[in-house]
Amino acid sequence: MFYYPTTLDRFFSDFTESNTTWSPACEVEEADNQYLLSLETAGVPKDRLKLEVVDHQLVVSGERETNQKSKREDGWYSERKYGKFQRSFTLPEGVDGAKIAAHYENGILKVAIPKAPAAKPLTIQIAEESQNKIA
Repeated sequence: MFYYPTTLDRFFSDFTESNTTWSPACEVEEADNQYLLSLETAGVPKDRLKLEVVDHQLVVSGERETNQKSKREDGWYSERKYGKFQRSFTLPEGVDGAKIAAHYENGILKVAIPKAPAAKPLTIQIAEESQNKIA
């Protein structure tokens, strides 16, 4: 049996990280008219998030800063990760990158990537002899 990667598999095939200390978990859903990415970005203020389309890739980056006030002299322990992150997703063919939209709520960054309308056959009407002559 052969395995053929799906469009969702290809979203993650070119996953890259650079200069990061952590990376938000991501889910990808496919609907008839769009792909929806949901990234766990709790603790990252909206103004510290950045989305760009570069060379047919969606690049999501941001930074979660440490809360230095939490450190105490008698001890401090944290399993949370802080610092910068960057994730890149190769956009599948047939998406409309200019219409990508993002929404941030309750620590989840949702990115809607609309699919471009499928090219439909164009029927060309043939004019009568008396109409619109071509020179």
